[in-house]
Amino acid sequence: MDIFYLLNSPFCHQMSSRSFFIAGFKMPLCARCTAIHIGLLLGYLFHLLFMRKENQCICLLSLILFNVPLAIDGITQLYGLRESTNEIRLLTGTLSGLSFGLVIAYVIEAFNNEHKDLKLELFNTTLMKRQAHVAISSEILAYLIIYVGVLSNSLLYLIYISLYLTISSFLHNIIVPIYIMVAMIKCIKT
Repeated sequence: MDIFYLLNSPFCHQMSSRSFFIAGFKMPLCARCTAIHIGLLLGYLFHLLFMRKENQCICLLSLILFNVPLAIDGITQLYGLRESTNEIRLLTGTLSGLSFGLVIAYVIEAFNNEHKDLKLELFNTTLMKRQAHVAISSEILAYLIIYVGVLSNSLLYLIYISLYLTISSFLHNIIVPIYIMVAMIKCIKT
């Protein structure tokens, strides 16, 4: 398990008090980072399964609203106003990851299909309702993913989820930003 901790150390503080444990081992990312990466995956899946069939846009208000709980939780904890719990970190991290997963999937798909006209809307009631349903479903799935592992106490489950988190950390902290920068440069040149 040490290799997972080492590979993820540049991306997360990995504090034991803020982490989930499976089979007596600490997960390689803290609860909030774990939830963000689960949310990212769910955002991609929901985009692929339900949202890409229509000509969608990015609803900026949803993106902001999905990140407000994480910001409030993190800031109030940072300034010592209260101590968060892993359950709250799981809830807020999943929402944040979901919003970015939906946006990243939309942007990458638009760049791959050479849609240079990304649609941004501040407010879109239909899209916000759909994203609210997706958010509720994502929270339920995130809790199931984490607590099935915690309750099963399975070392194999820990290895699988640690492998996913490690790949996701590298993908989202290194590969995706480079890809988006390159795609944006290509769009600017044309």
